[in-house]
This record gives sequence, structure tokens and C-alpha cells, in this order.
Amino acid sequence: MRIPAFSAPHLEEKALTYIHEFSKAHTIVIDIRQNSGDSTPSQLVSALMDTGADPVLEKAMELI
Repeated sequence: MRIPAFSAPHLEEKALTYIHEFSKAHTIVIDIRQNSGDSTPSQLVSALMDTGADPVLEKAMELI
């Protein structure tokens, strides 16, 4: 999943849709390269933490 920006609410909503759709997946790759990082996607961060994600992902999210 590629997220080009966090400033547009519809992009976070689309990412949330994918997170819920693939919630049983063992791995979810999120491409945030070239993301301007305009705001914190708090709903997305919360959804990722609620999926039982691998601790490596959790560590990566701490860096955002």
C-alpha cells in the first residue's frame, strides 16, 4: 500500500480500508517514501497497533 501524503483525509481513510480488509495478513507493506508527512495519521497508527502487528512494525511506527 502506498500513502503519498497524510494531509488529505481521504488517503488515510483509504489506507484504513486496506488495513481492515487485510487484517488477517501476516505482513502489510506500507510505502511512505516521498510522503511529505504533513500531519500524523492517528487513526492509521491506531489501526496498525490493533492488528497484532509484528514488533518490528511497532518499532518503525515509533519513528514516525
